[in-house]
Amino acid sequence: MHELFRDSTHIRKQVDRIPPNQGAESPPMIVLEILETTVWKARMERPFSRQEIVAIIKGTLLALQDIHAQGLVYGDLKMENIMLNGFDADEVSDGGGFVVKLGDLGTVMPPASGICQPVVYRAPEVFFKQEITPAADLWALGLIYTHLLEAQSNFGKTGLYDELLASSDDASKLEEKVRSALANDYDLQHHPYYKDAALPQRDDSHPKGSHWAALRSRGLEELDVAFLQQVMKADPTTRPSARMILRSQWIEGGLLARQFKPMGSEESEDVTFLCQGPLTPKPA
Repeated sequence: MHELFRDSTHIRKQVDRIPPNQGAESPPMIVLEILETTVWKARMERPFSRQEIVAIIKGTLLALQDIHAQGLVYGDLKMENIMLNGFDADEVSDGGGFVVKLGDLGTVMPPASGICQPVVYRAPEVFFKQEITPAADLWALGLIYTHLLEAQSNFGKTGLYDELLASSDDASKLEEKVRSALANDYDLQHHPYYKDAALPQRDDSHPKGSHWAALRSRGLEELDVAFLQQVMKADPTTRPSARMILRSQWIEGGLLARQFKPMGSEESEDVTFLCQGPLTPKPA
């Protein structure tokens, strides 16, 4: 799989391939380039600055764009699989020196029916309809973005949905809790996309949109919530693609980094829908 992406500057390189010993049934060994750390390890050192977070998100989007352009799904997007060079645990930066690459390609696959993704990063259509498409990767990207932002004010907490792990004794209970939280946060019982899905029972004490209120209470700004509301839509067919986000006002226009700049790409004009209305959206 690494050979397929040998020309991508955003995916970890295969630097060597060692054939098995003659007569051995084992597969060849693949030697991959070494990077300094992962986003997860760096996140445990200190909170990232906003500019550093946006650099990580942009680098990950560029990698996903390359994978999705081949008609494939990454399928295992999490901080542990995002490789990082240029991080200094003692000095906050603007992220300009970061090198961001996706690492493990072991789960890259064509769109399929089934289950993939770590439970915390699993998209609702994967949970409830077993639909694995590139849109699921964008859902996971949204969770990574909010987890990194949440760490700025709640460094000891892992973030939205991942926090359920602390109160779960085993993996099956965690999965049940995440399923229930997603179904209630998005009121999937009344969502047309999930009308034929087997869903958890509705908890009337859990209001729709509780997750957005929780993120606001943890310090996320309205622009960030507005971005997440676009990327983390319950209906995967309405989520923007990696390519669209990269060419939107959020990334190219500098909204996420709060470094406002003109839209320079001719391809940008048709995706400005990602940030309609005022620059400070009203709460949903």
